[in-house]
Amino acid sequence: MGLPLPIFYFKQQNNATYVVVDGKQRLSALFEYLNNAFALKGLKILGFLNGNRFEDLTDELGIYQSQLEDYQVYSHLILPPTPDKILFDIFDRVNRGGTKLNKQEIRNALYHGKGLDMITEITKTSEFIAATRIEPGKDSRMKGSYLLTRFLAFYLLFNKRLMKDKTLYEYNGDIDDLIEVTLTQLNQTKDEKLKTLKTDTVKYLKMAARVLGKGAFRRELNESKPVNMNIFETTLYYMALIANSGHRVKASQIQEGIYDVITSDEFLNCIGNSRDNKAKVHGRFELMDNLFEEIDND
Repeated sequence: MGLPLPIFYFKQQNNATYVVVDGKQRLSALFEYLNNAFALKGLKILGFLNGNRFEDLTDELGIYQSQLEDYQVYSHLILPPTPDKILFDIFDRVNRGGTKLNKQEIRNALYHGKGLDMITEITKTSEFIAATRIEPGKDSRMKGSYLLTRFLAFYLLFNKRLMKDKTLYEYNGDIDDLIEVTLTQLNQTKDEKLKTLKTDTVKYLKMAARVLGKGAFRRELNESKPVNMNIFETTLYYMALIANSGHRVKASQIQEGIYDVITSDEFLNCIGNSRDNKAKVHGRFELMDNLFEEIDND
C-alpha cells in the first residue's frame, strides 16, 4: 500500500554490529515473508493477495514483489556511548501501546549474546527447576533469568572478578549498571571460562536443592512461599562459599544456619525498602560471609 511503517530503532555496538532496540517483530515478519515462510491472510484492502506467498507474486502481481523488495525502512540509529538508561527509556516509550516489557526482557534484546545464552541454558537444567520450581516453559517474563543474572553479578562482584574499563568494578547502589556491566563481561568471556561458570552455578543449585529441599530460596524456608530474589542470590552465594572451600559440612548445619540468617531482623532489614542500595546489599552478603566464617572456625 506504500504506507510507512513505524520508525525502527537500532543500537550500534562497539564492535560495529547492530542490535534491534525496537522493531524486531516487524522485521522478522518481513524477512520471513520474503523467505516464503507463510502466505498472506486477513487482508481487507488488498484481499486478492490473500493466500499468496512471496514467490507467488509473479506476472500481474509482480509489482507487489518489487514494492516489497524496494520498500524503504526508516530508522533511528543510536550510536555509542549512549547510556543504557536512555535505551531503557526508549523501550518504555515505544512499547506503551503493547505489553510493557520488564527490564530483563529489555536486557535480553540489548545484551543478547553468549552470556545470556548461558544463563538461559541454566534455567532449563533439572537442577535449576528442582531448586526453584520455575518451569522454563511457563516463565514468560524471564524471572528465572533475572534471578540468575543477579546472582552472577554479585558472585563476580564479591569475588573481585567483575571489571569495568579494565578496573575492578565497585558497586555504588545502581543495580541496573551492575547487571549491564555483568552481561557485557559475560558476552566477552572466553567460552571455556563461561562453561566453567555455568558448571559451577549448576553445582551450587544442586547443592541448594539437596540441602534445603522445596523451601530453598523462600522466606523461612517455607515451600508454600514464592522464591525471594534476595534470598536466592545470597543463599546461592553461601552455597558457593562452602562448595569452593572444600569443607564437608552437615546438611542440617547448613540449613539451620541459613534459616537463622534469613529470619534475622538484620537480614530482613537488608531486603526491605531500598534493598539494592549499597549498604543493604553489602549488609546481607556480609551476613553470609560471617555465617561461612563460623563454619570455617569450627
